Amino acid sequence: MSKRVITIVGLVVLVPILAVAAFSGTMHYIERQRIADAILAFRPIERPGVLILSQPIAFHRYCRYVLEFGHDADISDDNIDELTSLNSLPPQNTLDVVIKSPDVTDKSLPVLLSLATVDVLDVTATSISDAGISQLREGFSKCIVPERKGS
Repeated sequence: MSKRVITIVGLVVLVPILAVAAFSGTMHYIERQRIADAILAFRPIERPGVLILSQPIAFHRYCRYVLEFGHDADISDDNIDELTSLNSLPPQNTLDVVIKSPDVTDKSLPVLLSLATVDVLDVTATSISDAGISQLREGFSKCIVPERKGS
């Protein structure tokens, strides 16, 4: 075989292998960035009763997260300030927060209003008053705050 044929065959075999290796390395790097973002934001609020769901966007660093603080989650007016760790999440992520604790009241409004990275904030199952929910709806320019059914 001539050197030209060997070179062409070598390129045909080598180029796809290099492309797969580069793609795999890029995906690994993106996943590491996504995990680093999540650790900073979510580690301070990890506790029993908190459900953290994620839906990565294919080939992208960012993700859709849903946090649900159930009725049994240890969240109240006394420790709601721990949610400010969510502000470390890059704003390109989508973040929905659902709080179902009766121990969260209107006293938590200043902290909730400081959550800049939240896209949806559902507090309809808390002890926050309807007036407090209205205040949240008015205080956020881009965040969706659902109303209670029947309000």
